[in-house]
Amino acid sequence: MSRRRFSSAERDALCIACGALCCKDFAIEISAPSCHKDAERIRWYLSHERTRVFIRDDHWYLLVANRCRHLGQDNRCTAHESRPDVCRRHSRKECERGGRVFYDHLFNAPQEFDAYYGRRDMIHR
Repeated sequence: MSRRRFSSAERDALCIACGALCCKDFAIEISAPSCHKDAERIRWYLSHERTRVFIRDDHWYLLVANRCRHLGQDNRCTAHESRPDVCRRHSRKECERGGRVFYDHLFNAPQEFDAYYGRRDMIHR
């Protein structure tokens, strides 16, 4: 069974309809906390506005809400032909459209991380 390829116009319509969610934040894999210093680093990340930390399939990520500089007001890429490879590889399967959840745990603030991770003083120093 072959996969259907979307035309450029169909792809544009899909992206415009979803509001280009994938172009308004990015995630970077980080190490899972294994000591007090690691936990404090994550608490520090979460102390900043527009940052979150999430866990997916036992991998930890720092999520930064920051609009791509190439995203036009119409939610279309203004650098489509020269866009980075990570953008080229992004698939509809990974699309956030429709509110699909792509994480097992999401932390919006240090307190949420503390509640998940347990008492901070129990983390090995």
